[in-house]
Amino acid sequence: MKVEVCNYYNDHKTACSLMIDDLVPVAVSKDGEFKSCNDWGYLTDKPSSLYAYFTEFLLRKYPEIKGTIFLPIDSQLYIPENQGYKVIKSGFDQEFLEFLKRIYSRFEFAFHGIKHAWENAENHTIHEFNNITSTEIQEIKQRLSDFSGSKGIVFNGGKFPGYKYNDIALNFIKDVKYNWWALSKDMLNKKSNKNLPLFNSELNIVEIPTNITGDIFKNFYWRNSKRRILSNLLKLNTLSHPIDLLRYFYENGIPITIQEHFQNQTTKGTRQPINIYDDIWSLDQIFGLLRGLDIWYTTCGEIADYYFNYINTSIKKTDNDSFDIISNKPFRSINITIRTASARLHFLDENIFIQGIRKKDGWVFNNLKSGSYRAL
Repeated sequence: MKVEVCNYYNDHKTACSLMIDDLVPVAVSKDGEFKSCNDWGYLTDKPSSLYAYFTEFLLRKYPEIKGTIFLPIDSQLYIPENQGYKVIKSGFDQEFLEFLKRIYSRFEFAFHGIKHAWENAENHTIHEFNNITSTEIQEIKQRLSDFSGSKGIVFNGGKFPGYKYNDIALNFIKDVKYNWWALSKDMLNKKSNKNLPLFNSELNIVEIPTNITGDIFKNFYWRNSKRRILSNLLKLNTLSHPIDLLRYFYENGIPITIQEHFQNQTTKGTRQPINIYDDIWSLDQIFGLLRGLDIWYTTCGEIADYYFNYINTSIKKTDNDSFDIISNKPFRSINITIRTASARLHFLDENIFIQGIRKKDGWVFNNLKSGSYRAL
């Protein structure tokens, strides 16, 4: 009898997670009016908020969407207010925390810095972890501890602001013992040897790739419309079509991790490139194409935990009908999925019987623990 550990939970072909940076209790307005197009999270999920817009034009249409929101804890304190824009902000107060609780069933929360990023005297953007010192790391650890203790939000992973960091920042990941991290954007919108999750033994984390930008369809059609005449004249190669890239990821079992921002209108007189308000049509195209495919919609944390379990699990056949699931490490969060030709299993360690789920030409069993099993 053939028994195999599945690459993804429920033996899905691949996984999909929507990664949203910079949800903070801030709104920025040029004309003093605050609504979805200039909200960063201050309006929570009120009717005029960005989250309400997001819900109406995407989440209600695609209730399967799940993902990870990256929270900068104190970035609202470092937003300049002398730029000619009206800025309203609060902290992680009770109203904002209640909002986060309401969306937690769909989105997990991940760490994205304390100060996040700011402008220096020369108007250059400083990313918090780019040239960070050991003293500053200790201050961050203390702020994180205070935040988790007072707000009840515990992070298991995250990413550095701007994907910028130094060696001291990498040691921070190791010290706080996170399970996963999104370290790079080098693989964005292209086929790369970095498109798959990877276990980083040096940091003891699973690295989650950032594979696609939420504006990929908008960007493709906009850039190609500008190039169309020149391309036709000079026979230039245009960008790969987003559909081809999505097909490549799906058919090769590569997770479809989609980079977005909540932040949109900035105090620098620009729009934040890649943000869910401006990219809603492109996001609709992405999720419309994925609908009906064999996809596990989940969070970055669950992708990382399942991958960690997968690479540390093996099957040992003990006779024709029996086998052991052996794990080299304790399972993280979500247990393993196996595929067999049998419809039922007897979990000998706990003397319980488990019914499989029919899928294609076999049977799938989810959330299995390590131990001894007999196929029935």
